[in-house]
Amino acid sequence: MTCIGCMKRFRARDESVGKRVKCPYCATAMEVPLPSPPAGGAAAYSSSDGSSPRAAPSLASGQTPTQDPSSPVIPSSSWSPTTASPLLTPPLPASSPPALPGGAPSAPLPAPPPLTPPETRLFQPDPAAHGPLQHGQFADPPRAAGRPVAAAPPAAPPPVEDELIRGWRRARRGLGWVLFGLVVLVVPALAEFGKTLYERLAGELPQGEGWIRIAGFINDEAPQAITLTKLQQLDILLYGLPLVIGGLAWTLGRLWCVGVPGRSGTRGLFAASAVATFTGGLGLGLLGVLFLFRGLDEMAWAVTATAIAIAAAEFWFLNALTAIGSYHRCESTPRRVGFLGLLLASWATVAAFGVPYYQDQMREWLSARWNVEHLVLAERGILAVAGLLTIIVYWRAVSSVRAAIADHLARID
Repeated sequence: MTCIGCMKRFRARDESVGKRVKCPYCATAMEVPLPSPPAGGAAAYSSSDGSSPRAAPSLASGQTPTQDPSSPVIPSSSWSPTTASPLLTPPLPASSPPALPGGAPSAPLPAPPPLTPPETRLFQPDPAAHGPLQHGQFADPPRAAGRPVAAAPPAAPPPVEDELIRGWRRARRGLGWVLFGLVVLVVPALAEFGKTLYERLAGELPQGEGWIRIAGFINDEAPQAITLTKLQQLDILLYGLPLVIGGLAWTLGRLWCVGVPGRSGTRGLFAASAVATFTGGLGLGLLGVLFLFRGLDEMAWAVTATAIAIAAAEFWFLNALTAIGSYHRCESTPRRVGFLGLLLASWATVAAFGVPYYQDQMREWLSARWNVEHLVLAERGILAVAGLLTIIVYWRAVSSVRAAIADHLARID
């Protein structure tokens, strides 16, 4: 059947007749029509054995329009459609020619031309060229000038491109890796609040020399060995390891999404996002090392560069999500991605302007009225809620696009 939206042809299942289906190319909904009858029919043309010929037009009293009423009528049953010549009207009997003045007989009148009904004329194919007609086949009648010709039966629709299916499956798999990275990032989002809550309920965090020892490298007496305390190793476990795993999952997932079909127009966006995500991950790793050994005050440029790389990666990735959602006509995707962008922009504004103002103007005033421990717990609780809210909104935006791709694959499969 032909789509009424994009005018492309596709194939519908037999059980979908009378139901509404969506076009696999543009997702336009339409009703599957009943199958059209084959062109022509047995009632229009005669078969090869001469049976069931189409009846000639009936005339009044069995006479032809040119017959004289006094002439004898030859019944139509004596006509044979299987003769080599077309169906002919029997010749009329010649009447006596009128006499000329003087008694001389005139020349005999010519016989009238045979009457051949044009619609009952049969086409006799050449058996040498076409072979004899088989039972159930019909000869092609002559086509009169100006008579409409039946259209040829539609060609079978081309099979769905396998490369298109593989491209959308790669994109869906890549978005699955992005969702996995979001799950891993829940750990650092709750780590600071968890540490503060542990100190309030169970006491101080572990102190002293770290648990992990690597000869010649970590907590060893060698000159170049690095000394890590238990608290530093705990921070690496709660922050460093999840950030590394999540960053790699995001980079791998966005690189995998580069295999999306080119007609979506998002390959370049996913590629740029993957490169920026990898750069931002390297920046976060550098910041973690500086935080453990030297502090962040001396490397403010690294914080700025990392923030710019992460912002660019998210900008390109969210644009790609919006484009794919619009391509599949998923109405929820633009709303969810737009809300996620608004949320990320709000957190960036708070980090750039709100946090410095709070630390300089409001924190001292609140510390004078609240218990400091309660204030610290409230601050880290707010950060944990903000992190969880961002992850949930991010998850909904990505999962809506992934569900739209899954629906598209189900239709074209």
